[in-house]
Amino acid sequence: MDEKCRLILLALFLFPPTFTLMALPLSKRLAAAEPDELLTKLLSSLRRDLRRSRNDMAKNYRQWDKNIDTYRSVIVDDPDDRRAKQKREPSKQTIPLSYAQVNTFVTYVVLLYTQNPKIFEMTATGTEDFDLRDVSESVVDREVRNNQYMAVLTQFLLDIARMNLGVMKTSWTNDTIEVEDDMAEMSFDENGDAIESATTSEITVYEGSKVYNISPFNWFPDTRLPMIRWREGQFCADETAFHIAEVKDWDYAFGTEHILPMDRETWKNRGTTRLDEVDPTTKRKESDDDFMVCITEMQCWIVPSKYELSKSKNRELWKFCIANDNRIISAEHLEDANMGFSYDAATMAPDQHSELSDSLSSLIDSLQETVTWLINSRIAAVRKNIESQLVVSQQHIELSDLESRAPFIRLKKSAPAALGVDKFIQQLRTADPTTTHFNDTETLMRIMEMVSGVNGNAMGQFATGRRSATEARNVQGGAAGRMKLIASTIFATALAPQGKRFLLNARQWMSYETYEKILGIADAETTYDEFHAERWYSLVGSEDFFIFDATSASEKNYMAQSLQEFSIALMGNPEVLASSGLNVLDMLKEIQALRGSKNLDRFKTTPPNVQPPPAIPGGVPASPAFAGPNPIQPQIAG
Repeated sequence: MDEKCRLILLALFLFPPTFTLMALPLSKRLAAAEPDELLTKLLSSLRRDLRRSRNDMAKNYRQWDKNIDTYRSVIVDDPDDRRAKQKREPSKQTIPLSYAQVNTFVTYVVLLYTQNPKIFEMTATGTEDFDLRDVSESVVDREVRNNQYMAVLTQFLLDIARMNLGVMKTSWTNDTIEVEDDMAEMSFDENGDAIESATTSEITVYEGSKVYNISPFNWFPDTRLPMIRWREGQFCADETAFHIAEVKDWDYAFGTEHILPMDRETWKNRGTTRLDEVDPTTKRKESDDDFMVCITEMQCWIVPSKYELSKSKNRELWKFCIANDNRIISAEHLEDANMGFSYDAATMAPDQHSELSDSLSSLIDSLQETVTWLINSRIAAVRKNIESQLVVSQQHIELSDLESRAPFIRLKKSAPAALGVDKFIQQLRTADPTTTHFNDTETLMRIMEMVSGVNGNAMGQFATGRRSATEARNVQGGAAGRMKLIASTIFATALAPQGKRFLLNARQWMSYETYEKILGIADAETTYDEFHAERWYSLVGSEDFFIFDATSASEKNYMAQSLQEFSIALMGNPEVLASSGLNVLDMLKEIQALRGSKNLDRFKTTPPNVQPPPAIPGGVPASPAFAGPNPIQPQIAG
């Protein structure tokens, strides 16, 4: 062995090379049967944050369950109720006041948001942005249609009204399929024989934003901050149950073959949860390839170099998918122009001094319970009076007829009929204290409407008595004012950020092919380069547009009318028009665009192809009719 080799071996012995996990692809680290030390450390940190959030959010579950049961008029039958049902008599019931109040609130807010042609209207902030305003509205409106947004919005508002917390998650999806081309490619083998080979193409099924409703029971923000500041937290997560076969089909998940069913120890230590599908304490038969998996998607701010996920030493937003709380199956750096969690959450009344304030259902819960008790006690009293409390002489009345509720009551043979039946049996007269309960109920319902703001006028029910048109308008305006404040707050805290997310997602990821399908070839060719960002980070902090508040009537008609009056004034004074340098045709296009009629160029007509008049010797036209409005008269030599 020469001297050079000996020196190399000595250097390797004295200074052995250090192996780093960063040399391995992240996918291989996730796919390993046993996660490495740093991934185990990361999982432990994520589970600790999740456990704290689960336990804090669980403090609201009992009240949420009660609100939902009251909304659905769920009541547990007792023996008296079962006996009443057998006799076809009314049993105890929950008066559906919460149902009426919640549905009225949701209906009003939905109608408020949809009063304009589009829920998300864009307002340009600079002159250079006006060309993209209509384009942006068309793209965002397409996302609204494809996500059946009305149903998503209704569920979102129902959760807010009943639990004071509504949550939506928006993600970008690109679903594709492979299809065989109709035209087969022709090739030849080494013998010159023709070989037909079918080619496949990847077709985009859907490309765009996808919106999901997240149940408040399954959403876990950083509860160390008040709910009004949840976006500032270090993490945010949600969890859903999936079948193991579906999880194994995900192309972005690794190590799925090592996922095991939820065990009792993990279930016990994970904190309070509501995913009964993965509860190992329930008795059901499962096999190794047929069980449900709890997938927790957790978005958190971390320093990736700490766990050798990348070389970056800056705080970055990463998304992790955790299967059954025992292994990470996906890790992704969220390079997103939105620079934040992909959730949008809102409450009825943001309050920095409380974790989660009362919902509409919680606010009226005590009053509703009292109304329900008053009416049920009235029903019970009436039933008791109908069944009667009788004073009976056992010597003269057959008690078996009374006990069996026979259609007639027999007297015994020894009863002296001459004394009269009323001497042997008589109803006990008692005072019924429940006769005023319905009057008390009406008083409590008026108090409830005053407290909640969802009153008879908001429900379309006018009070009795004469009322002028002005009074009716003022009363309705006052009834709607409080709900409009709540609707405006919800829009500002959740829907407006979501509309901006729709737009930024499209500007970052939408392909030209999809863009062309939405707008058409002509508009796509002229605007795509300006709409689409070559570098995603150029969209960070974008202020090109802001979302117009949908709770206010659209100002487009007012703007169109003002611009129309201005253009008419200019056209009436050609000198002012010439000196202003304004293009009246562009103003007319803008007026019609504000009123919903776009692309006026499609109405242009092609001028007719007029043949020139035949010439005669001397260059004089054959007829003045071909010479235009001011024909040139021929010059005759003197």
